[in-house]
Amino acid sequence: MSKLGAPIFDFDARAFGHEMKIPIFVIQGRDDHVVSFDAARDFVRDVRAPSKALIPIDGGHFALFTNPNEFVGALQGYVRPGAR
Repeated sequence: MSKLGAPIFDFDARAFGHEMKIPIFVIQGRDDHVVSFDAARDFVRDVRAPSKALIPIDGGHFALFTNPNEFVGALQGYVRPGAR
């Protein structure tokens, strides 16, 4: 396993709590077998943030690499407008 393997697979976003002072956008591969879509949906539902969204895209756990066009589209459609 690479040096990034453990940090990637051991990461638990819930450890940060549910109160966020910044917008939260989760771009989730619909076919992710590492983090289930239901777990991502539940996390976003429970987070309290100025704005938030769960953005499903085609692909698995590394959908940003296997589906870069849809990933960039999600960034442009959800994240970029909030950065202005």
